[in-house]
Amino acid sequence: MLYQYVDAMIRIKSEEHLSELTSIDSTKIQKRLVAYSVSFGYLRAQGKRWVLVQYPTPAYATEAGLSLEEYENFVFGAMNIDYSTLRQDMKTNV
Repeated sequence: MLYQYVDAMIRIKSEEHLSELTSIDSTKIQKRLVAYSVSFGYLRAQGKRWVLVQYPTPAYATEAGLSLEEYENFVFGAMNIDYSTLRQDMKTNV
């Protein structure tokens, strides 16, 4: 298995056409999802580091009902949270 040589995994989702798989047989899509789940499960079981991020595209923005700029601000704002400040705020307010 190729994943045994991986120290960490970075996956970037960046779909240009959210409906491009509609013509693909759903059993093929399901098989791919199962294979990915097995591989990803192996990484997690081995304690490997991983991250999944979404890069904003016009398709994602349209799906969210936002302009591309608004969606970029939303996504990048969610990714760039200052967790030390958030942790302190949680201690103070919760």
